[in-house]
Amino acid sequence: MKVRNALIALVFAMLTSTALFTTATFAADEEDQYFIINDSGVTINELYVSASEEKNWGKNLLQTAELKDSEGGEILFAHDDQRCVWDLATKDEHGNEVEWNKIDLCKYTKITLKPNGVAEYK
Repeated sequence: MKVRNALIALVFAMLTSTALFTTATFAADEEDQYFIINDSGVTINELYVSASEEKNWGKNLLQTAELKDSEGGEILFAHDDQRCVWDLATKDEHGNEVEWNKIDLCKYTKITLKPNGVAEYK
């Protein structure tokens, strides 16, 4: 019974988080779909997304995977509110950390990460 309850709690926690990573795509809800393309020249080992007003990043969405240069992934956000402005952070294979702040995800659905902390939004 304890194992069953623990599994139910784990599934619930996974379903209620902002976004989840599975293999080459991110998944959580079928509502709002966003694409992240890594065109930065390095492999990204950690990826975090947080509402701009939040102080904590939460869990690494890549967990045990990585997003290699020239690869892309899909993020599906489970919006429980009307938030549009989000922050994104990455950590690459060399330990470099980059943040992009105040990305309007009501306006943009594709984010291409470029070298030197630059990003293109469409």
